[in-house]
Amino acid sequence: MLRAKDDRLHNVFILNWEEVLGILYPIKPRLAKRMQENARALKDLPFFMVNYPYGAKIIHNRDVRLPLVGGDSISFNDPSLPDILREHLSYTPGFDNPVGMILNKEAEFYLERGKRIVSYPVIKTGQTFGFAHIVDAVMNENSETGKKAYVSIWNLNAGARTAFILPKVSENQKHANLLETYGINVEKPSLYTEQQNVFRALNASIDDPWVQPVIYFPKQLLKMLKTGKCPAIYQEMSNIHRSGYNIWHTTYSKWEGDINYVFEESKANALSSYAVSIAKHIYLIVAGGVPGFAPAIDENMLPKKLIEDAYAQGDGYGLTEYWPFIMQPKQFNAKESVYYSLGLPSLINYNPNTFKGKTQIELLSEIVEVLRLSQKYILNKFEDRESILYDTARKARFSFYHDDPNPDKYGQPIKSSALLPKEDSRFFKKGWAFPYLSQFVRSCIKIEPVA
Repeated sequence: MLRAKDDRLHNVFILNWEEVLGILYPIKPRLAKRMQENARALKDLPFFMVNYPYGAKIIHNRDVRLPLVGGDSISFNDPSLPDILREHLSYTPGFDNPVGMILNKEAEFYLERGKRIVSYPVIKTGQTFGFAHIVDAVMNENSETGKKAYVSIWNLNAGARTAFILPKVSENQKHANLLETYGINVEKPSLYTEQQNVFRALNASIDDPWVQPVIYFPKQLLKMLKTGKCPAIYQEMSNIHRSGYNIWHTTYSKWEGDINYVFEESKANALSSYAVSIAKHIYLIVAGGVPGFAPAIDENMLPKKLIEDAYAQGDGYGLTEYWPFIMQPKQFNAKESVYYSLGLPSLINYNPNTFKGKTQIELLSEIVEVLRLSQKYILNKFEDRESILYDTARKARFSFYHDDPNPDKYGQPIKSSALLPKEDSRFFKKGWAFPYLSQFVRSCIKIEPVA
C-alpha cells in the first residue's frame, strides 16, 4: 500500500492486486472471486483507497473529490494532482465518472436547498456509486455515439450530513469553551443543519478520527466493462448496483400515481396541500425512498462518543440538564422506529406557504387526518393488494407528538413529546433529562414498524 505522492492529499493510497483482493473478499467475496478469475487482465492495474474523514466531500456539485490535509477537498480532474491519479481516475463530466465502493460505515446522499437539507437514501458498506454510467454505456452501446449519460445531482459526504443534537447548543460562552478545549475554530451553529460543521471540526481535532474508506476502480477496468471484456465482473458489479435499488429505480411512477389517487378518493386533498405533501413524504419514508431520522446508537454514521463527550463534559460545551442525543438519517426497517419533524422539513415537495399563518399543532392535526383518511382507504378500499403502496400502508403505524398537545382541542392522537423516552428507550439516558421542548421533537411523527 503506497501513499499517493502529494503532501496535500489526506489518506489517499494506491493498492496493488493482492491488497485489493484482501480488502474485497470479506465485503464482496463474489466480486473478489470474479476479479481473481480475471487476474491476467487486471493484475497490473492500480486501485485506489481513500479514507474520507467524517463530513468530507465525496461528491459535491456533480464533482468527485479527494480529501486534502486541513479539511478541504480537490477534484479528481484537478491538473495539479499526481500523474497516476489523473491517469487512472480523471473523467469527463456528463460522459463518465469514477466508480467507488463504500468499504465501511454508511454515508448520506443529499441536496442543499437554501438552509434546508433534502436527504436521499443512505448508502451502506459494500454498495457502489457511479456505476449507473457503466450500465448506461452497455445498454446504449448501439445508440448514437457521444450520447450523454444521466448525471446524478445528489451530493455525498462521508457519514451523515444531516446530523444534529436535540437540545440547544447555541450559547456563546459554552460554544467558546468547546472551541478552546478542542483547539478548533468554527462558527456557533444556530440551525440543526449547521451543527455538522462543528462535528467535522471535532473529528479533525483528534489523533484517531472517524474515517470512511472508499475504494475506486481505475478507469481502464471500467472501459473493459463498457466494451464487453470481463463480463463476469460486469455482471457481479451490476448485481451490487441493483442491490442498492429502491423505489426511485423501480416503481416510483406507479407508487406516486397510486398515492395521488388515494389522496383524491379519500378526500384527503380537501385538507392543506402542505399537510398532504408531508403525509406523502412519510409514506415515501416507509417505502424506502428517503430516510427518516433516529437517535444514533453506534458510530456507523458519525463519531458518536466524541460528539457526546464534547457536549456533555464540563471542559467542553458543558450541558448540565439535557443529554446530547444525536439524531441522524435512518432508513425505515422492520425493527426500529424513525421520525419526521415539522421543525426540520426535509421533504422534497416543500410548499409551506399553503399553510402560512397557522401553528405547528394545527398542521400536525391536519397530517393526522390526512394519514387517517388515506390509511383507511388503502387498507379497506384500494384494490391493488400487490402494490408497493398497499405494502407501505400495511407495515407501518404512526404516532404524533407535540410539546403542548391540547387533547381537548386536537383530540387524543396527539401525545406529549415528554412521553418519548418512555416509548423509545433510545431517548432515555439515566441521570439526564430529555429535551422534549427541542425544535425536532416538539412537533414530530413517529413511524413505527408493525410486527
